Amino acid sequence: MMIAALIINMTGAATTVLFTTKHTFGLPPIAFICLTSTVTDTLYNAYTVLPATVLFAKLIPENVESSMFAMLTGLLNFSNLFMAKEVGIVINKFVGVQFTSVEDNTLDRLWILYCA
Repeated sequence: MMIAALIINMTGAATTVLFTTKHTFGLPPIAFICLTSTVTDTLYNAYTVLPATVLFAKLIPENVESSMFAMLTGLLNFSNLFMAKEVGIVINKFVGVQFTSVEDNTLDRLWILYCA
């Protein structure tokens, strides 16, 4: 499973490189990122999070299972869906990469983020 997750993650990284070099195969950039990131991120999370969740389900007692899954899901959502994006926004502003509108974007320094 980890090999499949690795291949999916490498595919996602390759599509990110294609995006930064403006090779979107005729798709608008927003559509390209939404399609590629949605598929690769979802599959990567499924291959990495689900095995740990199954193990977690087997280890905890039955009477606290729902509370523990609620806590685990809340923490994963908080860290992946909220904090990761907020920290990313701060790092983007520090480097000088901002996407305010299609006409006024400063993605020229995006390569610095990928090299760091």
